[in-house]
Amino acid sequence: MGGFGLDENSGGIAFFDTATAGYKKQYEIEGNAVSDTIATKWPGKSDAEIVSGWESANEGYTVIKDSDGKWAQVPKITAKNIILSKAIEQDLDNIAASAIEDNTTAGKGLAGDNSNILKIVELRHKNDMFMWGTPDDFVKSLVANLGVDAQDAKRTMNNQEVLTQQIETQRQSISGVSLDEEMTNVVRFQHAYNASARMITTLDEMIDVIVNRMGRVGL
Repeated sequence: MGGFGLDENSGGIAFFDTATAGYKKQYEIEGNAVSDTIATKWPGKSDAEIVSGWESANEGYTVIKDSDGKWAQVPKITAKNIILSKAIEQDLDNIAASAIEDNTTAGKGLAGDNSNILKIVELRHKNDMFMWGTPDDFVKSLVANLGVDAQDAKRTMNNQEVLTQQIETQRQSISGVSLDEEMTNVVRFQHAYNASARMITTLDEMIDVIVNRMGRVGL
């Protein structure tokens, strides 16, 4: 399971990737098949020991230990906390490459033989290793599927943004205030006020004429 954020924010849409786990499992199956072949040829040396020195495969690398001397406590194996085995670094003949016994040297592999390595290399071109074909085909399929999923997630995000904007617009149309509409009302009310004030002024002038300027007839 993994997740990717939207607009570089935390959280996001979760997605499940079962293909990578299947990829690893199938490689382990094929690797075990190679190991079984070696174990059959070299009884008691199933760790793929080799040409000279019989360096065990699990001793071909070294994980840096923590302060308590327990490598199991290291939270994550990275290029920083894993180094090449000193035995391999000092002598490349300690790499388990040969599958043919040297008849002239008891318990040694034939120098110059790379049968084991070729068997591992051949796995790359094994077209029945996955239902998608070769490992290269599997990786291409995985990348394509991730691309499709990513595009689908982006479309989902865009659709949600449009939907959210539409809801917000509808909410504002009901409960929001339109500045243009309010300004129009202000102008309309101002004209109505001016008209009312002018009418009152006119009536005041009429009353003033009637009361103060009109004389009584016959006096």
